[in-house]
Amino acid sequence: MDEDIIEDELSDGELDDTELPDGWDEGITDDGKVFYVCHLTRETQWSHPKTNRMRVLSKTLPQGWVKMEDGSFYDEVRKAGSTVDPRLLRAPKEADYIGFRERVTDDGSTVRMLKSTFKPTDTADDVLSGVKLDGKVAIVTGANSGLGYEVARSLAQHGTHVIMACRCLHKGHVARKRIIDEMPGCFVDVMEVDLASFQSIRLFVEDFKHKKLALHMLVCNAAVMGLAYQQTIDGIEAHFAVNYLSNFLLVKLLLPLMLESAPCRVVLVTSEAHWYPYLSSDTPPASVEALHPSAQDYWPTCAYNSSKLCLLLFMQELSTRHGSQGVFCNAVHPGNLLSTALGRHSLLLRLLQAMSWPFGRSPAQGAAVIAYCAAALDLEHVGGYYFVEHRIGSPSKLAKDQQLSSDLWEFSERLVAGLKSTSRK
Repeated sequence: MDEDIIEDELSDGELDDTELPDGWDEGITDDGKVFYVCHLTRETQWSHPKTNRMRVLSKTLPQGWVKMEDGSFYDEVRKAGSTVDPRLLRAPKEADYIGFRERVTDDGSTVRMLKSTFKPTDTADDVLSGVKLDGKVAIVTGANSGLGYEVARSLAQHGTHVIMACRCLHKGHVARKRIIDEMPGCFVDVMEVDLASFQSIRLFVEDFKHKKLALHMLVCNAAVMGLAYQQTIDGIEAHFAVNYLSNFLLVKLLLPLMLESAPCRVVLVTSEAHWYPYLSSDTPPASVEALHPSAQDYWPTCAYNSSKLCLLLFMQELSTRHGSQGVFCNAVHPGNLLSTALGRHSLLLRLLQAMSWPFGRSPAQGAAVIAYCAAALDLEHVGGYYFVEHRIGSPSKLAKDQQLSSDLWEFSERLVAGLKSTSRK
């Protein structure tokens, strides 16, 4: 979602939620969520059809108002009735809107900010303080160490039933034991998935569906970095396959369940490195082929950066296609040079991490923005944003290319469709 466009719209005064297009009405649920009904298509949605903003009002009626048996409303103080819920009778206020507030800067422009920000030093536990997630189900990939472990641990300790999706079952069970020992009684399962194998991903989803659980959060955290050119068992360059295409396939296979469980949040762990997908400073024409490097055009750093750009393009397209259906996707950059296992394949990266360790952010701090996007109440029904550590960031021009995001989606569909669907016999 383009912040510049948002600011222009806000400053031009175009975000007027008091006006609805012809054929639309608004309603409100018992718990205060405003929804919109199109009488022409007979469809409902949470976002305003013109401004795309979402509102949450009080769960209780204004003082003196009661709801009658026929569904109408009566004001016992003024002795007057209404067929409209009285919570909808007042003009919208900025405090009604989910996740964001508006601020006028010194130069008169209007910017959109998070209502509840958190500090760079905060951990996942800090940002979820007071949040109760009982009954929620989350899948976290790469959950046995680093960022994934901290996210899984914090979600579990706040009541979520967490599925730790790990390549190594032994490491996964060791990590699970640490979580259970810290807080006995929390719900944590370990499941095996190798993101370098699309057969493994399909079997993982098949096994997860057999659990008959809902799915409210999907955190795509696992990644590789610094690999010499190599292809996965499916014949796809490793960075592109593991860091991006595996997440595309995982979402594609889980999408029916996410729609059934909606609202559902998808969090994609990307990087500011997405700004530099090419060796040359001259940006070549946007194309899917340039994002999927061949052996002849390969450079490990650029391959990693391109895979992270793909995640931002995926976030944009997933939000466009399914945001109105209750699947809300955000992408995050958790911080630079975190002391995780991501650089295990590169001696240079390990040296850089060692040198920056006294100044870097811990995995628990890096996990804060991931946990925030996965579960914080501020971002309920909010998607299409790129978060850099503890603030909303601005993605690169390529990351906002709508045609490129659409082309990448179609290219990915063809790739995964061409790989044999495998089920356990």
